[in-house]
Amino acid sequence: MDAPPIIKPPSPPRRIRSGTLGCLLSLACVFALFGYLGFTRIPPQDSKLIASFYAHRAAYERLREMLQAEYRLRSVGKFGVIGMWGIITTNSWEDVSPQQANFPAERYDEYVALLKEVGGYFAVRRPEEHADLEIQLWRWGFAGTAHNIGICWEHQAPTNQVPSLAGHVGRRSPDGRPETAYRHIEGNWYLRTDP
Repeated sequence: MDAPPIIKPPSPPRRIRSGTLGCLLSLACVFALFGYLGFTRIPPQDSKLIASFYAHRAAYERLREMLQAEYRLRSVGKFGVIGMWGIITTNSWEDVSPQQANFPAERYDEYVALLKEVGGYFAVRRPEEHADLEIQLWRWGFAGTAHNIGICWEHQAPTNQVPSLAGHVGRRSPDGRPETAYRHIEGNWYLRTDP
């Protein structure tokens, strides 16, 4: 008589060690971070920025009115390099809160709400009598290597206009100087990029 076949009992499932799981999670986080950074460094298309401008035209016009009326204001924003930075006055580049600048809190809140509506980080007012201004919409990089795109209002047409900002973001002249480029939207409104 033949002996019955020997059947091996099923082996218990392999357990993933906590070290292996931690390593896999760490790798996933690193890949997610690189994917995010790689995606956000791609500048938005002109057509999307222009469509957003028209969709929020009233908010842009209100920001222009407010900034041009604020002769002592240099910049206002919702976020800064050191968290909440509030208002920068013409006396200093130091980040201060609205209270420190004796700036009405309601007015500051209106700025922040309008910036949020248009998707802007901050707005800058140049010191001229006919104040040119810019609402910063996109930024990639750090400090002196940052690339920016914004929508600006210029009282005089800039000379360095291009048909599209594509290829101009981060561009430098042969001698290494940053090159600013503008794309006309309508009237005194322009898309602006600078390295």
